[in-house]
Formats: sequence, C-alpha cells, structure tokens
Amino acid sequence: MALPSIENDKLFMKLYKLGLFKVNKSGKITYLPTSFIFTKIGSSGYIPISVKHEGKKKAIQAHRFVWLVYKGKIPYGKVINHLDGLKDNNKLSNLECASYSRNNKHSYELNPSTREKISISAIQTNKHKRKLTNKQVIFIRNSTLGYFTLAKKFKVGKSTIRKIVKYTTYADV
Repeated sequence: MALPSIENDKLFMKLYKLGLFKVNKSGKITYLPTSFIFTKIGSSGYIPISVKHEGKKKAIQAHRFVWLVYKGKIPYGKVINHLDGLKDNNKLSNLECASYSRNNKHSYELNPSTREKISISAIQTNKHKRKLTNKQVIFIRNSTLGYFTLAKKFKVGKSTIRKIVKYTTYADV
C-alpha cells in the first residue's frame, strides 16, 4: 500500500476551498463542475477521488478527504480508521484518527478470519526462542515509528516488525 501523499491532501483541500468539491458529513463527495458523485469502490475497497491537475492524475481516498474537510490536518504517522470496518462508509461519525498499529489491530479485531491462526501449542513452543520482550512488542505495536526505524532499534528485520504489528507473531502479547 502506498503511503498517502501530504501534497495531495493539500491540493484537494485547495480545490475544496475553491469550491470545486462538495463534501458532506455523510461521506458523499461531489465534483461540482460536472455534478459527478464519487461512489465507485476501488480495488483496495476504498472510494478513490481523482482529478487531473497540471496534466497529472492526483488522487485521495474519500475517507481522508472527509476527515481533512471537517477535522483538519492528519498528523504525521496517523491514518484514518473506519470504526465499523467498512471501507466505503465514509460518514464523519464513522472515522477516527489512529496510529498504523491501532488501525491494523482494529482491522484484525473486526475481521479475525483474515488473521493467521496461531495455535496455543505453537506459541508455547516458540516462547523460548523469542528475541523481544513483551514490553518491546507492546512498544512496537503502539509506535508511530516506521518499520525500518523499529527494525534498526531492536536489531530485527522489517518483516519481523510487520508480523508483530499485524499480530502474526507474538499474538499472545
């Protein structure tokens, strides 16, 4: 997944302030010059909003646009989470600003079938092989630092950090 672009956030807010978009708290977004209402769900499950600006396609996800219009700038290291887990429900009341870790954890809490199943016996068997403490794992899951920075800090691979954040490993912590 590509990281959201702060430049695109600024561009879409500029276009909104110029009166080119109407954004409702219900999550409905309309491009006013053509009265086009954005409803098509993209391959990621989110509703993309795109325009051509200076000859290049620029895009933002609908939930980010709704948040920007009504709540303002999204802090560095934060994402917009759908409280009900439905990526196309962009009502302002269904959105929260959260860390990447909180967003991933919330997704797994709502959708346990997408999480890799780990048996209790596997957890017990692997406990003696663990390199990180429970305290370090909790720090990693709550951190706004990037995977690379965390991997370097704890002297593990980026994939280990990703697996911890996604509860694939250390699921009992």
